Amino acid sequence: MPAERNHAKDDALVAVSTGTIIWLVVGAALLVLRERIPQGSEWWLGTCAVAVISGVGGILYLRRRRRRTPAA
Repeated sequence: MPAERNHAKDDALVAVSTGTIIWLVVGAALLVLRERIPQGSEWWLGTCAVAVISGVGGILYLRRRRRRTPAA
């Protein structure tokens, strides 16, 4: 019987990558449509920027952790 492998690390990388791509797309859409953003709602652009930067950091961390963790 083959040993079961834990895919939690792979799942986390997929989740963080997907979330980062979604925030990137939303941020790009907001940049394109920035004239239509109601006044006082420009903070969403900053939110998208912070989310993308955090997501890239998370992706780098998870990839580094995957390389350092010995395969079971």
